[in-house]
Order: sequence, then C-alpha cells, then structure tokens
Amino acid sequence: MIRKILLVGGGSAGHIFPALAVACELRKLLPEAEFYYAVGEDGPEVDLVDPKQFQKVAVTAARTPLKKSAYPAFIWHNLKGVKRAQRVLKDIAPDIIFAAGGFMSAPILAAASLQGIPYYLHEQNAVAGKVTRLFSRGAKRVFTSFPETRGLEQLGTKTAYLGNPIRPGFLKQAEAKARLGLLPESKLFLILGGSLGARYFNELISALSKTREWQKLKEEVDIQVKLVSGLVNSRTFAADSLKDKAISVEEFVDTKVWMPAADLVLARAGSSLLMELAACAKPAIIVPFPQAAEDHQRANAASFAEQEAIVLREESELDARMLVALIEELSLEESRSAELSCRINKLAKPQAAKDICEVILSDI
Repeated sequence: MIRKILLVGGGSAGHIFPALAVACELRKLLPEAEFYYAVGEDGPEVDLVDPKQFQKVAVTAARTPLKKSAYPAFIWHNLKGVKRAQRVLKDIAPDIIFAAGGFMSAPILAAASLQGIPYYLHEQNAVAGKVTRLFSRGAKRVFTSFPETRGLEQLGTKTAYLGNPIRPGFLKQAEAKARLGLLPESKLFLILGGSLGARYFNELISALSKTREWQKLKEEVDIQVKLVSGLVNSRTFAADSLKDKAISVEEFVDTKVWMPAADLVLARAGSSLLMELAACAKPAIIVPFPQAAEDHQRANAASFAEQEAIVLREESELDARMLVALIEELSLEESRSAELSCRINKLAKPQAAKDICEVILSDI
C-alpha cells in the first residue's frame, strides 16, 4: 500500500515538469496518498511546485563544478546534502520515490539507497545524465523519453521507453490566442530558451529587430514576437533596447497558453520542451545549446531531425538575416509549416505520465 510519495527533480523546469506530470496522474490513482516534493534553497522548483499540492521538504545539493579546484567544496556540500536527505527520509518515511534527474536528485537517491527505500528514475534526454547513470542500477525501473538512450544500454529490461510526461492543461490554439488578446489571423513567433533563458536567443532577436529584412517582413505579414528571456539571462539582457513594437519580452511565461497560441517556435533542445512542442504540433526551429552536459541537446534534436520533424540549426549556422528568411518561409509556405506540425506531432507521447504510473503501481 502506497501512503507517502516523495518526488524530486530540480535545477530547471525540464526536470520539474515531468515529475509534476507524474504526480498529477498518481493523485488520480492514489487519492488518499500524501505527496512530498524535495526542493533546493533557491532553484526554480521553489516557485514552480505548488505548496497546496505538495508538502515541500528542503534538501541541499550542488552542481558538478567546471573547475577541478572546486571539487572539494562540491563533495563536502553534497555529503552534507546526503546527511540532510537521510533525516528528511527518516522523518517522512516515503513508500516510494520518483526522481526526475538533475543534481537536486542526487542526495535524496543516495539517502534512499542507504535506507533501502525503493525509487524510480526518469531520464528526459537521449543521453543519460550523471545522476541517472550513477543510481540506475539500484532503481526499480528507469523510464526513458527516447527509444534509445545512450548510457543505459547495460540495464536491459529494467528500462522502459514510455516518453517524457508533460503537464496537463495545454489549450487549443484558438482559445489560447483569444486569452492572450491575439487576432486569429495574426502570426505569433515564440522564442523559448528554456526556463533559465538563452543569451544567444536574446542577442539574436535584438539583432533581428535592426535588419531591413525584418522590417520588410512585417509589412507583408501580421506578426508578433514573444521573446522569453529567462529567469537567469534576463538579468544581463536590456529588453528596453528593443524599440520594435512587434517584439515583446518577458522573463517567464505560462507555456500551457503561449505555446499553443504560437504559429512558429524558436527553441533550445531540452527534452521536455521538445515533447511539449510535439504534443502541441508546433513547427519549430531548434538550436541546441552547444555546452549542454554530455551534449544531450544535440542528441535530443538529432532524434527529432531524423524524422524530419524540426528545422535544426547550430548557433554558427543561424544569424539574424537567416532567421528572418526561415520565419518568412514557414509563415508564408503553409504546406511546409503543416508538414512540420504533422511530423512532430507523431513523436508525441501524451499518455506518458499515465503509462509510467501504471508500471509503478504494477510493481508494488
């Protein structure tokens, strides 16, 4: 009997949203269960996890440092994190743990291993992250988002390819545009750099706004641009420098409204973002973050590009004028846009959260 469930996944929305989606389905199946969520000191999960839905428990963790000189402090910080996690697990005594990866999961999973608490892992990316690889052997199951996930080949039948759970509640395009006050015939170009933002996108759109090609395109197409500058990169981005009334900037938006409203999306290649694009059937220009851990964003994007479901570009292959040309092509050539929408939608796994929960309950 499952009475208490602890979820963990933090550091970015890409780890948080899958955990929340699974929790939503588990609530339907286990309405009497108590739900806990492990949160860091200042990560995005602090704001994204609803205290009305979860009892929050505080944990301590540190990202893997880039400099070797920082490793002693990193190790010390995480050892303290494991001790704190052991106290947390002793206090709440969860029956199972669902971990969606990221550095925030490590202390909880280490403590769970020491205390013999069963845990399940979800790997969002096409290349398994450090935490998933480290704790995969002790997991009851490891759920994957892609048919092939590099780094987990040795696990055999313990892995289950069920997709990346997305949050419920995405609107239809007409309803989303109406809620945002956009005309049905107007085009919305949405730029998403992930929950933390992308400096490259901010600078690219700033440069785009100054080109003659962009000014000409606005005369031909009724288009609005929404640039989501991110919770981190917005601090170094002077949005006031954009003098273009067709371009608006926000640090963070509700993608359950803005993504369905969009006619075209420019985005990074985080798995959760790609899966939401697939579920919403959005034509997208994808530019992987070249410094992503294990180069996982290129691997994610390659999986979609192999199915011709996205327009894939490297940062070095896309400048402001090239971007205008792509926007023009995908805005004016409706057949091309419709083809991309159809292809990416075929990669969606809308039942992922439900399927994962059914496997978990079948193991109990």
